[in-house]
Amino acid sequence: MQLVCKNSKLAEIAKFEFTVLSGQFFTGQFAHSSCKDKSIALIMDVRTTEILRLFHSSWEETENFYDDLISNYPGCERLKPLRSFITKLKETGENNFFRIGTSMHALMISRSLQFRLRDDQKYIRIEVIKTNDIEVIFRDGATIYREYRVNSFDGILIFKLLMTLKDTLVD
Repeated sequence: MQLVCKNSKLAEIAKFEFTVLSGQFFTGQFAHSSCKDKSIALIMDVRTTEILRLFHSSWEETENFYDDLISNYPGCERLKPLRSFITKLKETGENNFFRIGTSMHALMISRSLQFRLRDDQKYIRIEVIKTNDIEVIFRDGATIYREYRVNSFDGILIFKLLMTLKDTLVD
């Protein structure tokens, strides 16, 4: 963690301990920034690192899950475009913004830190019904906000939903 103090008088080294993420203690210090305003900005590097670790881990697990399905189970070849879609999202850095997982064979995309979703958390559910028939739903536990049937992962609708989801808080 890093505490940035924009006031040079406060920037003299000051030790502190701060409780972050499940009661762990981290020691840091104030760092000088040559700005005129006197506000103090707290940069939660430790929290951000943990969020990214959780998000990236979920992508690896989900990729492995789909690789296993496609390789070892007849009929799951229809999931190849979904698996390619996951790779495309990861290559463009979306694994830094979303957690992914599965519900049966459907892909779940959320901003949740936890494995299970609460009823109030929004997510996108993508299910390949058959080749060129993909159901995409943006919802939370009780409400469906958008529901589409698309024939490929190349359309703009899924990406618009991702941008909408990206605007929700990580929790």
